Amino acid sequence: MDVLDQGGLECAPKTTLGVALPDCVSSRLEILPVRGTTRSAPGLPGDTEYVPRDLDGDLRAKISPVVGGMSGILTLISESTAGKKRSAWEAIRWVRPGEWDSWMADWRLWPSISPSDPLELLDSLGKVGPRTVIWLPRAERYFKDPGAGVGNRIAKALRELLHDVQRAPVLIIATLRTKYWRQLTVHPAEGEDAFPHVRLLFAGSGVLVPDSFSGAEVDRALSSTDPRLAEAVSRAEAGRVIQDLVDVPELQERYDTARADERAILECIVDALSAGHGTWLRRDLLESGAPLYLSHGASGGLGDRWVPDAITELTRRGNGGRSVLIERAPVSEGDSPSYRFDDYLERRQVRDIARPRLPDKRLWNVLIRYADQGSLPAMAQECERRSLLEQAARLYLRAAKEGAEEARLDLAGLLHRAGRIDEALEQYACFGADHDANITAAEMLLSAERPEEVIHRLERLVELRDKRATALTAMAYNDLGRRDDALRLYRDLAQRGDGRAAAVAADMLAVTTGVPSAVEWLMSLANHSSPEILQAAADMLTDHEEIKFALSTLHNLAVAGNHHAYLLGAEILVAHNLLEDALDWSETAVGHEVPSGLASAARINALAGFFDVALTYATTAAANGNPEAFTAVGDALAARGLIRRALECYQQAIDEGDESALATAATVAAEAGWVTEAIGFFRGAQRSQRAPQPEELAKALCRAGCYKEAFEWYIKTVEISPPDILVPLSDSLLCEGAVAHAATSYARHAKVGMGQALCWVAEGLVAAGQAEVETDTRLFERSLGSVAVRSKKFPAAVDVFTTAAAAEKYAPARMRAVEVQLHLGRHHDARRLLEKCDPADPRYATNHILALAGEGEFGEAMVELEKQLANSNTSAVASIALSLLAREEDKEQGIALLERGIGAGDMKSRVCLADHLRREVRYTDALDHYLIALVHGHTEARGSIETLFAKIKDRGGHQRLRKYGVTPDGCVSPPWWVSDLE
Repeated sequence: MDVLDQGGLECAPKTTLGVALPDCVSSRLEILPVRGTTRSAPGLPGDTEYVPRDLDGDLRAKISPVVGGMSGILTLISESTAGKKRSAWEAIRWVRPGEWDSWMADWRLWPSISPSDPLELLDSLGKVGPRTVIWLPRAERYFKDPGAGVGNRIAKALRELLHDVQRAPVLIIATLRTKYWRQLTVHPAEGEDAFPHVRLLFAGSGVLVPDSFSGAEVDRALSSTDPRLAEAVSRAEAGRVIQDLVDVPELQERYDTARADERAILECIVDALSAGHGTWLRRDLLESGAPLYLSHGASGGLGDRWVPDAITELTRRGNGGRSVLIERAPVSEGDSPSYRFDDYLERRQVRDIARPRLPDKRLWNVLIRYADQGSLPAMAQECERRSLLEQAARLYLRAAKEGAEEARLDLAGLLHRAGRIDEALEQYACFGADHDANITAAEMLLSAERPEEVIHRLERLVELRDKRATALTAMAYNDLGRRDDALRLYRDLAQRGDGRAAAVAADMLAVTTGVPSAVEWLMSLANHSSPEILQAAADMLTDHEEIKFALSTLHNLAVAGNHHAYLLGAEILVAHNLLEDALDWSETAVGHEVPSGLASAARINALAGFFDVALTYATTAAANGNPEAFTAVGDALAARGLIRRALECYQQAIDEGDESALATAATVAAEAGWVTEAIGFFRGAQRSQRAPQPEELAKALCRAGCYKEAFEWYIKTVEISPPDILVPLSDSLLCEGAVAHAATSYARHAKVGMGQALCWVAEGLVAAGQAEVETDTRLFERSLGSVAVRSKKFPAAVDVFTTAAAAEKYAPARMRAVEVQLHLGRHHDARRLLEKCDPADPRYATNHILALAGEGEFGEAMVELEKQLANSNTSAVASIALSLLAREEDKEQGIALLERGIGAGDMKSRVCLADHLRREVRYTDALDHYLIALVHGHTEARGSIETLFAKIKDRGGHQRLRKYGVTPDGCVSPPWWVSDLE
């Protein structure tokens, strides 16, 4: 606010401009009503309820001197649409506490309709009288657009007005985007000063309006009684609620009312994205694909340029600056431009769509030919997910032809999974004999019991001494009964340090030469003191001999000069809890200066409780380059609950160079509830890239009862966007006070209110409950019955949602509580909660229908359902039909309802009908429905399909499905061959 000294013109004007402020209408001031909203909300005003902004107090503080009699100017600035006009409008209409009228009730506002012509504005400024608000939204139209000459004249006249004591007080309110503010107020470094009066007018008047809502503002919006605000908050990214309110309704209206040519392009994009295409689609794809979505009659009336004309309209920016489609210039010369949906439309039409969508079967050829190369792998994977194997193969082939080598490997993998081994081998054959693709091919051949081909395929890689190729060749020799050749390769790998190969070779040697000889061979290896070798030798001895004979064998080896046998004997004795004897063997190993003997002696002494002796050995071992000895002693101390001494040992190990001790120390400290030490060691482990998973450390802290510290640290450490991060800690959330600690931590770090934070925690509990139910479902996936919901996490989530709604006034939480109650089958409780929910919420109608049906009130539920079906809303069909099918007298009605849902394209209805047919032993009919559901993306049908093929004993049909997949029509595909596709 710039409050200027009084002085100026000699007399006030004889007439006064403007309209009395109480009589002003916001729509005349370019504060546009929310129109074209995505839901029907009868009775709501055009303007949304105002959400108090954090800057409102500052605005009123700057206006207060003007109300007191001193003229001034206020300029609201933002980078984009941010609610500048609305904040200013609410500020001048503010009502002081305890009063009835606004503090500027006796003021006038001019121009009374906006925008005004700049020259008319200039001519009329002399008639402005006292107590007038001069309203200049998008002020660049008055100062920049008409040119510097007119702009400076208007600014000069306004400056004179601000200094005119006879006409004081007046308040000038202007709004500007940041770029125009800079253009009009920054003094040029060189050249002519184009806007001197404008710059002086605006000097010191700027107030920055944040583009995004703060966490507190988001909470206030969600607590509003206006359902449009809650809906906007749920859609908006990064708190950009105002932009969503301005842009989204217009975008949705443009999408819903698109002409036939525009609709064809939009449908083509939706189908391409549903098929797995990336966000950006090339123009040539749209030009070839969009005509498929026009009826013959519609296409006949369009000219040759209908595609570019439609794209021009779809990329036209609306009032808020957003467009249905966004254009990207060609990446390289000769390429075509690309287009993508606005983020909101992409979410609404593709990402958040509940109903799986199957692209038009005619579009696949277009996608295979014109899809962006970077999208081909993702599209092929999506096709395989739906069992559209031929389409997946064609996509991989195109990618391979365009130079993507990995696409041919992916195609070979698809063929392997389909059981088409020979065709997979043809793809692998495209690579040279020394390529790693031969390893994958050999693994496939080995699992297919074709060992001769493994040996031939890996011959070159074995010559190059590739370890994996050598191991696979050894396995193939073993499968062929050529044990000598297999042993030769395993021994070669063992000499190169492969502990697993050494263990296999030793087992083979034990069969032919005996266990002592095999153990002696292990002890002769260069890495004989490695944990793998020692463990293999110990297992071999104890598996084949009693302990006394094993020790006797080792003693003989040691006396013969293989002193590492002492170390192995000590480990066997420790495994059998014979610690005193183990001490003797380990000290003998130390006496013979066996490498790792000191570390072994340190560990065994610690296990025996001789900690001072253990530390002496560990100090010597560390000095000889083996700091892990301190870690071993620390482990023994921790096992006895001597946490401080254990952590001191871990620190010594870390100081001596054993970075692995950091993670162990962090876990031990956490289990003991030593929060500061646990976090400190974790950070050190992070720096060395050896840290345990954060959730494991947090769970350890929770087990120690440190819930507050655990959630505070965990939420600060991990990416907190998805509530799924709480799933590993969900058991702890059931403990008293844990939810409050988690919500408080989230509110602080995400900068949101407690209502939203509690909802976030509740969603984490829901995710945990779903994970538990899915685990139970997998255990019974071949059962014909449904799996009961058992998880305790769901009722806990309901309690948290209810707390958020009741205690924190967070309205969206109540509807989520309803949905979880319905999921639990608690229909009566859900219905009671619904009575407190907003009927304008788009979820209300469906949930009300489900609650009614759950309580047996099918007549009323069906009346409401018919209203939804009239609007093509099938979201409640499957659930209501299931309730009807459970009642013998209503079974036919349930089937008829499912058939209506199927006719409207509802896949849940199709799957429900298939489930019913399966229970009725109509397996073939059920199978047809499951196949259609699968190709539409309902991959959960795959298990049911396999079960039904087994039921009808159609092994051939099952094999054809596995090998060739399904067609876009949902039928088992006829045979096809990759060679015919190339």
